Amino acid sequence: MSKTRINRGTHHLGELRNQAKTLQEERATRSPKQQLAVLDRRLGPGIGAEKERKKLQVLIDAPKPKKQADKVKSKKKGKK
Repeated sequence: MSKTRINRGTHHLGELRNQAKTLQEERATRSPKQQLAVLDRRLGPGIGAEKERKKLQVLIDAPKPKKQADKVKSKKKGKK
């Protein structure tokens, strides 16, 4: 007896890809604090997704420097 391939058609797979793309775009627009809040709502405060929570906390604690300052530093180093 062979297994049936329910919901494996190209149309269904296309829908899944679109849904994944939408979720990925939504995630990209959130800040680390907002993403941490989403995890708390979904899973409960401090429960689950331990690695992602650690990564987000590092990003919250040490924000990236502004790009403008990095460009100025690199130009000064090149002129010496």
